[in-house]
Amino acid sequence: MNAELNVLGAVLLDPSVYWRVAHLLKPSDFAQPGNAAIWKAYAAMHDAEQPIDIFTVAEFLGIPHSITVAMASETAGTANVVAYAEMVADQSMTAKVMGAGRLIAHSGDMAQAQALLADLLDSRPDRLITAREAASGMWDGVMERYADKHDFSGLLTGIPKLDVMTGGLQRKRVYALGARAKMGKSMLAWQIAAHVAVTLRRPVVGFSLEMGVDELMQRMACCLSGVRSYGLLRPKTMDESEWSRLSVGMAELKDAPIKLSERMNSTIDDIEAQVRQAKPELVVIDYLQLIEQPSLESEAARLGYITRRIKRMAKECDVPVIEVFQVNRGNEQGTIRPPRPSDARGSGTIEQDCDAMLLMHRPSYYDHAARKGLELELALQRNGPTGMILMDDDLERCRFLNTDREWTPPQRARTMENGL
Repeated sequence: MNAELNVLGAVLLDPSVYWRVAHLLKPSDFAQPGNAAIWKAYAAMHDAEQPIDIFTVAEFLGIPHSITVAMASETAGTANVVAYAEMVADQSMTAKVMGAGRLIAHSGDMAQAQALLADLLDSRPDRLITAREAASGMWDGVMERYADKHDFSGLLTGIPKLDVMTGGLQRKRVYALGARAKMGKSMLAWQIAAHVAVTLRRPVVGFSLEMGVDELMQRMACCLSGVRSYGLLRPKTMDESEWSRLSVGMAELKDAPIKLSERMNSTIDDIEAQVRQAKPELVVIDYLQLIEQPSLESEAARLGYITRRIKRMAKECDVPVIEVFQVNRGNEQGTIRPPRPSDARGSGTIEQDCDAMLLMHRPSYYDHAARKGLELELALQRNGPTGMILMDDDLERCRFLNTDREWTPPQRARTMENGL
């Protein structure tokens, strides 16, 4: 408790001391409510550009001057204020960790406890690092990628043109994959997951909040084996060749390092807890708007909280995350316009917190006379190019196929057809 009083008293002796320790402490770090109220008052008075001394603080809080006078007179000085502030922060962290331990012992809710511990770690005081430290870390990463025998530093998606533009799925980054309904966004996300797990043999953790595990496994089996999904619904219609391919695909799928959540009502706490335990090399969340967060009533606030948590999870767990999201349907009727980033539900937070945004469009879904295939647009990317990728659709087999065809803007395509 003396540490708390020494911090508070030092600020009364010299208000400039506040900025030496402001980044180390929050009101909740003070064990005594009265001390927390004084620290909160310091922050409010600084924000309001009010002078801080034994009289103004007492008046601001509505307490007798004798309290602040005694606090200042019993403080040894300001020289050791940082040490005292660190002591208060350490004591607060210890108390909160012990509280998390009691929660685990009492409720056994590991997801809630791990989320609480993650919040505690995230609340640790920030520190400034020198340019030398930052540049050295950056350069070590460049040299590591240069020495790698592979051309790409990230996980290959199985879509060569996308891998060229992104360098593969990079650790700590969030890839938002969006489309309107029935475009195949889930199909593409799990196709990438299957490639990473089966072809690259890298561990994947997936959360399917729209499909059950059985349906998801059927889709992945069809994608890997090239067997029609109809065949799995009516097995007697499959011929010998299909059975043979399905057997190979199922064997690959059974051995793949994929872990799937069985819950379809997961919260972001559930997801983060599972990811931290499994330590995968890729996370797939399908899809964003279905993640539950009952404590937040506003849709915008809920999505903002979830996208920030996913961004933090990707960074702290050192893993790329594919987050599937739904695009607004408002302009579906009577138009085949491809989606834009601004069409995303909660686009502000999705766009802000992702490192790359992929948008999908299949014109033939709206117009049977339009060309078939998937237009996959890398619409946004931090530190990288953007562009369009054309793929062939093989919807019967739950997959999209790479093609050598180049994407041509629709307007230009019509001009070429008219011979102009």
